[in-house]
Amino acid sequence: MQSEDYNLVSLVLPSGILDFFSITKVAHTEEVLNICLEEKNIKPEEFKTCKLTSKGFFDEIKVQDFPI
Repeated sequence: MQSEDYNLVSLVLPSGILDFFSITKVAHTEEVLNICLEEKNIKPEEFKTCKLTSKGFFDEIKVQDFPI
């Protein structure tokens, strides 16, 4: 993704979401803007010293009621 696309799309997303997700793909039509995000595999600060076992991530979903 080009950096100017990344900057524009990041303005649409809630503040702080890119701390936990990466933008992997952006596609649009006249009516729809699809932003694909991938969750980063990072531990919460309070669990940094604990041994955690990953159970994986949820399947992808489509958020259709996001207020801008």
